[in-house]
Amino acid sequence: MKSPAFWISIFYLFFLLTSCSGINTGNYSETPDDQEDQDNDFQESDNTVTDDTALVEEDIDETQDLSDADIINPVCGNNEIEENEVCDGGTSLCSLLSYNYSEGMATCKNDCTGWDLSNCVKKEGTCEGDFYIKTEADLDSISECTGILGNIYFDGDELENIELPYLVEVSGNFIIGRYWNKETSKWEGNGCTNLISVSIQHLTKVGGEFWISDNPALTTITFTEIRNTGSFMICWNDILKSMKTDKLFSVDGDFWIWYNKALLTASFPILNNIPGDVFFGGNTELMNFYFPELTTAGGNFTVAQNQNLQKFEVPELKTTAHTFWIKNNNSLSSFSVPSLQNIGKDLEVCDNPRLQQILFSSLNKIDGELYVASNQKIETISMPLLKTIKKGLGIYSNKNLRSLFTKNLETVEVSFVISGNDLLEIISLTNLTTAWDRFEIGYNDSVETIDLPNLRTVNGEFRIWDNRLLQSFSAQNLKTAQRVVINGENLRSANLNSLESIERDFYLSYSKSITDIYLPSIKTIGNDLSITGCSALRSFNTPRLKIISGSLLIGGRYYSDSWEAHGNNSLSSFNLSSLEKIEENFVFMDNPELPETQIQDLLTQLNNHDGVGEEVVIEGNKE
Repeated sequence: MKSPAFWISIFYLFFLLTSCSGINTGNYSETPDDQEDQDNDFQESDNTVTDDTALVEEDIDETQDLSDADIINPVCGNNEIEENEVCDGGTSLCSLLSYNYSEGMATCKNDCTGWDLSNCVKKEGTCEGDFYIKTEADLDSISECTGILGNIYFDGDELENIELPYLVEVSGNFIIGRYWNKETSKWEGNGCTNLISVSIQHLTKVGGEFWISDNPALTTITFTEIRNTGSFMICWNDILKSMKTDKLFSVDGDFWIWYNKALLTASFPILNNIPGDVFFGGNTELMNFYFPELTTAGGNFTVAQNQNLQKFEVPELKTTAHTFWIKNNNSLSSFSVPSLQNIGKDLEVCDNPRLQQILFSSLNKIDGELYVASNQKIETISMPLLKTIKKGLGIYSNKNLRSLFTKNLETVEVSFVISGNDLLEIISLTNLTTAWDRFEIGYNDSVETIDLPNLRTVNGEFRIWDNRLLQSFSAQNLKTAQRVVINGENLRSANLNSLESIERDFYLSYSKSITDIYLPSIKTIGNDLSITGCSALRSFNTPRLKIISGSLLIGGRYYSDSWEAHGNNSLSSFNLSSLEKIEENFVFMDNPELPETQIQDLLTQLNNHDGVGEEVVIEGNKE
């Protein structure tokens, strides 16, 4: 049998390589320059995947960096208990520190990391040391222990039922089966091959880690009084059907319910804080889980590959410090996190084929990426209070998505892409002001209008592309973009009235319904101005444009060492009255209604100033 370490490594690699992020939106090619950029995009995408395989290490590094930056160095000896201190001076009754002591006084250690228990008197019934339980005789030897000062390990193929009727507290680790030994960085133990049930009904506290793992015959777990543990790990118990841990209140570490294929339900009604990761994964028969009081997850919150999971609810969860991942749950139709306000890294909801809606009614900040992809039945995405996404936004290939409500979203600090959502009709982005990288809305076949009334800056490419029913879009306050690409067979109007500068190119192509293009504010274009294949276009007006640092391409483009005609059949006039300089090519091709005299007048105007830097191509226009 493969070790758990092997399967964890494989899962992480598969999970990261197939995560929603880094999805490319399809092939496109406007010009050879554009094709080169496209190739670069794919190279960047490949690099993204490669980087993703190192995300686990990256997370560790980021966590360490954050901890170093955020921790206030405690001052041991100032009689104030500060971060990372257990105590700071003083004494405590031993009986208050542990059930295992009946009397005595403990003093705070000189380094404030814990209590000196040397003067504490063990309670009668407390057993001291590390116990390795492999046989029924071993189990009998601790059957009357009320407490264990040390660790306890159950392993081997002789144990069938574990009952410890008097055990109340274990100061160290409590392990049944295999576990990850942090001190040796190795997996240890073989699992209890024939173990059927575990019932330790009075155990309230485990001071170290709590593991029940790799017990293939285990069917029931009963810990009716367990309240506090270190990490809580229930993993790889193939036929485990039920677990009774209703009084679990505090977990000081990670919380994993992982690959218990027969587990039906999981409920933790009073658990309120998990400082580490929360993982629900690979529990094939799990139909629901419930965390009614959980407020904080200090690491990742992951729900993945639970094939029969129909719903989960975490109504009080307000913060996750790292990623919130919902992925590959084939039966999931709904989940509820109505109080979630902040996500410390990424929010990804992917490949949940029966999920019908995504609602984050209180979410206002994502410190990483937002990706929602390949959820085939989802109809609505609603995040009405979301203001900031620190990295990218990607809404991809949700075939039944009809509406996206993010009306308060103001800033996306990396790429913004909405693509391949066939039924999407409503995109509400009324407060979006800035996209720090690419902004793309493409291949959404049902969108008819796009309104971006407050978008002012796009530091990458601005692309409105192949939205089949799109008739109009408006970004009337957009002032700067690195590149602008517009394409749409039914597009009739495009409002870019405030656009002043384009760092690279402006492409309008194969928009068969648009009749006029008006850019009254544009002054400079850092590379090409290209208008091709717009059969209904009658005029274009850029009255303030002075400099084109690339080529002017009206009806033609350079491809495979020659100029190709991609004309504008109805174009009859243009206004470039302020144009003084074209640094590269001047091309007017296959515009049968455009008078050649007007083209020659423009060429004369240019020659009276700084002229044309390279070729002049004029052919196929109206003589």
